[in-house]
Amino acid sequence: MQQKKFTLDINSYHIIRWDPKVQGEDDLRKMLADSLKKGAKRVAIIVKSDDVDYMVKAREVIAGFIAQTIVIFKEKEVEIA
Repeated sequence: MQQKKFTLDINSYHIIRWDPKVQGEDDLRKMLADSLKKGAKRVAIIVKSDDVDYMVKAREVIAGFIAQTIVIFKEKEVEIA
């Protein structure tokens, strides 16, 4: 059974191509940070491997990246400078 391919509009996404056999997790984090610095609102990560473990690893990197990038506080704990 052949899987359906996704069509990504390059005008809607900042495309990151990650080859986990050549690039490490730190490289993926750097590419994510660079995309945000460039003003990307949506990012698509294309994993250059059919190994599902690398897809899981990419999701873990994204989750950690989001956890470090977006923080949540209770209103009573914050003083706005």
